[in-house]
Amino acid sequence: MWLLVQAVLQETRRHHQRPEQLEEWTGQTEVRRMEPEPLIAVAEFYRQELDDLGMWEFAARYVPITDDEWTECLGRAETPMVA
Repeated sequence: MWLLVQAVLQETRRHHQRPEQLEEWTGQTEVRRMEPEPLIAVAEFYRQELDDLGMWEFAARYVPITDDEWTECLGRAETPMVA
């Protein structure tokens, strides 16, 4: 689930908008202002990708990770993608 959430957050980051009362909250970068339909479509796309690719290849493709983590994910992927 964490991988899915990270991919959706990355994809929707341009919609980041937090109310002033959440200014001090550490999770403020996770607040989005979007209509439900586009957000649901993004989440469904990534859920299907996670199902199709498996967690390791999904992480390598869609989750912001370090170069070392990317290499590790590719090494564990069932169907490794070409770098």
